[in-house]
Amino acid sequence: MLGLDKFPVVSEESSLKEALVKMVQSKIGFVAIINRDGKLISVFTDGDFRRLILTNQQPLPSLLVNEVSKFANQKFKYVEAQFEMKLVLDIVKRDKIYDLPVMDGDKLVGLIHSLSIAFS
Repeated sequence: MLGLDKFPVVSEESSLKEALVKMVQSKIGFVAIINRDGKLISVFTDGDFRRLILTNQQPLPSLLVNEVSKFANQKFKYVEAQFEMKLVLDIVKRDKIYDLPVMDGDKLVGLIHSLSIAFS
């Protein structure tokens, strides 16, 4: 599991460009979006970005200045901090999720990056 300092986190007011920069810097196709209270409110993935580019008619420069939270997924999968690895494996395999937030109540405490999980 990756700790908070190892994966990208941005505020809900951050621009799409800021979120993409964080994703590139971390080399993870995922960014967690938190509100002013530090609560995880949504996630944005590289897949979300690809779908956005294909469906949005706004020119790219003007698209990048929008708040990332406008395009983020508010219905996301996560696991509680006291997770069982079988649950993680089931979610990752069934839903084809690469990055799974780890929560302690409503607080984001980590991230499970599926490329580091071995499947049988």
